Amino acid sequence: METLGLKNQKENEYGEPQAIEEDMVEGPKLMRAIMIEAIGQPLVVKQVPIPKLSSGQLLVKIEAVPINPSDLGFLNGFGEDTTAQRQIGFEGAGIVISSGGGLIARALVGKRVAFAAATHPGTWAEYAVCDTSSCFPLDKRISSDVGACAIVNPFTALALVNVIKKEKHQAIVHTTGGSSLGRMIAKLLKKEGIKTINIIKQENHRGALEELGADVVLNSEHSNFDEDLKAQIGALNATCCLECVCGDSTQKIIKSLPPKSNCYVYGLLAEDKLSATDFSDFLLHSKTIKAFNTFDWLHEQGFFKKLGLIRKVESMIKQEKKSDILRSFRFEEVNEAIKFYHENITLGKVLLKPDIFDDDNDEDLEEEGENIHPNEEMMSHDPTSV
Repeated sequence: METLGLKNQKENEYGEPQAIEEDMVEGPKLMRAIMIEAIGQPLVVKQVPIPKLSSGQLLVKIEAVPINPSDLGFLNGFGEDTTAQRQIGFEGAGIVISSGGGLIARALVGKRVAFAAATHPGTWAEYAVCDTSSCFPLDKRISSDVGACAIVNPFTALALVNVIKKEKHQAIVHTTGGSSLGRMIAKLLKKEGIKTINIIKQENHRGALEELGADVVLNSEHSNFDEDLKAQIGALNATCCLECVCGDSTQKIIKSLPPKSNCYVYGLLAEDKLSATDFSDFLLHSKTIKAFNTFDWLHEQGFFKKLGLIRKVESMIKQEKKSDILRSFRFEEVNEAIKFYHENITLGKVLLKPDIFDDDNDEDLEEEGENIHPNEEMMSHDPTSV
């Protein structure tokens, strides 16, 4: 097993640890991990064994992990054994300190990477396991804070845009247009010439979307929303809905779509059961509703397709607005962090870190969330965001 020493690490010119031939037995056996003990109860930080590696896998020393809507669903026990203790987290960024063997895996030891958790959640910990196919090295200009958010949102956006293009939709409805992911999708579809109807709940989200050139922005809290939505769907011939809320409005939106339309459900922000129960509309008008899982979609893509997607993500996050990082919390502050995220869920990313530099959150406040890895260069960016 190729390893990077956990003690006495030297740094290269970018502040990244250099590989040291030192067996893992000289390093720690346990790590801090954020755990669910019971649904509805506060999360706890516990000492658990550092995970073992299989061939082609990497052990990553975590620098930052984001809180995502998918994590909130996991916290609420959607589709999981709600009686078992378990770890949390689907993505993150950090230093590869060990590999389970294999040419590609060995080459990544000592690199700083963005990654998705291997086969099961578990990035909210000091160390996490990932597959070589689920990570990529971070450019020195990209902070670990930005890199930590480089998997779920960017790949979901690219995946959904690929599906929309393949099905040849002229226009789509997005139920969380004001979110970070919503703005990313609106920007990508704008380049493809595909119209977007972006639904928001707060007026302060309108400006960012209009700055990106979003075609239509509708506030679901306005009294004439239903009429305006139906009119815009008809005017633009929107035949696809991207649904991430799944509350009482879902059925209304689907009924407003023309025949042969598709609805892709990729999230459950409303923390409720999908309310689309009028099956006569589906039968009579040949409409479909489908679950969409980004990681399942990625697994279906070929090697060269994945490589192309990684290149696109790298380009996208180099343009990322660092001000989309609202605040960073220590692991021990996880429950406070989740409360803060709930209250600001569409305003930017909230990060969790095993350790925080004393000035991390001072920089967050002074630079509107700008948070750079202490040994990295400032990254240039345009006024668009994830």
